[in-house]
Amino acid sequence: MSTVKQVLTARNVPFTESKDYDDQPIIVVNDYTEEDVLDSSATDILATGYDEQGNLVINIQE
Repeated sequence: MSTVKQVLTARNVPFTESKDYDDQPIIVVNDYTEEDVLDSSATDILATGYDEQGNLVINIQE
Protein backbone atom coordinates (compact mmCIF):
# COMPACT_ATOMS: atom_id res chain seq x y z
CA MET A 1 0.00 0.00 0.00
CA SER A 2 1.32 3.38 -0.98
CA THR A 3 0.25 6.95 -0.55
CA VAL A 4 -0.34 9.31 -3.45
CA LYS A 5 2.85 11.17 -2.49
CA GLN A 6 4.88 7.95 -2.60
CA VAL A 7 3.49 6.99 -6.02
CA LEU A 8 4.13 10.45 -7.49
CA THR A 9 7.63 10.64 -6.03
CA ALA A 10 8.51 7.18 -7.35
CA ARG A 11 7.39 8.26 -10.82
CA ASN A 12 9.28 11.60 -10.59
CA VAL A 13 6.04 13.56 -11.00
CA PRO A 14 6.19 17.09 -9.53
CA PHE A 15 3.28 17.99 -7.25
CA THR A 16 2.16 20.69 -4.86
CA GLU A 17 0.47 20.08 -1.53
CA SER A 18 -2.38 22.40 -0.62
CA LYS A 19 -5.79 22.58 1.07
CA ASP A 20 -9.20 22.78 -0.56
CA TYR A 21 -12.07 25.12 0.37
CA ASP A 22 -13.02 22.86 3.27
CA ASP A 23 -9.41 22.86 4.55
CA GLN A 24 -8.95 19.23 3.45
CA PRO A 25 -5.57 18.12 2.09
CA ILE A 26 -5.16 18.05 -1.67
CA ILE A 27 -2.32 17.40 -4.07
CA VAL A 28 -2.14 19.37 -7.31
CA VAL A 29 -0.33 17.86 -10.29
CA ASN A 30 0.42 20.05 -13.33
CA ASP A 31 0.54 18.76 -16.91
CA TYR A 32 -0.47 15.17 -16.14
CA THR A 33 -3.73 13.26 -16.22
CA GLU A 34 -4.95 10.87 -13.55
CA GLU A 35 -4.21 7.92 -15.84
CA ASP A 36 -0.62 9.13 -16.32
CA VAL A 37 0.37 9.29 -12.69
CA LEU A 38 -1.84 7.14 -10.47
CA ASP A 39 -2.27 3.42 -10.03
CA SER A 40 -4.19 1.20 -7.67
CA SER A 41 -1.38 1.15 -5.12
CA ALA A 42 -2.27 4.67 -3.97
CA THR A 43 -4.66 3.89 -1.13
CA ASP A 44 -5.29 7.35 0.36
CA ILE A 45 -7.29 8.83 -2.54
CA LEU A 46 -10.71 10.22 -1.64
CA ALA A 47 -11.49 11.88 -4.99
CA THR A 48 -9.86 13.25 -8.10
CA GLY A 49 -10.77 16.07 -10.44
CA TYR A 50 -9.36 19.00 -12.36
CA ASP A 51 -9.17 22.69 -11.46
CA GLU A 52 -9.94 25.67 -13.69
CA GLN A 53 -6.41 25.57 -15.15
CA GLY A 54 -6.74 21.91 -16.08
CA ASN A 55 -4.43 20.67 -13.32
CA LEU A 56 -5.13 17.31 -11.72
CA VAL A 57 -6.39 17.73 -8.14
CA ILE A 58 -6.32 14.73 -5.79
CA ASN A 59 -8.19 14.79 -2.47
CA ILE A 60 -6.36 12.62 0.05
CA GLN A 61 -7.11 11.23 3.50
CA GLU A 62 -5.25 12.85 6.37
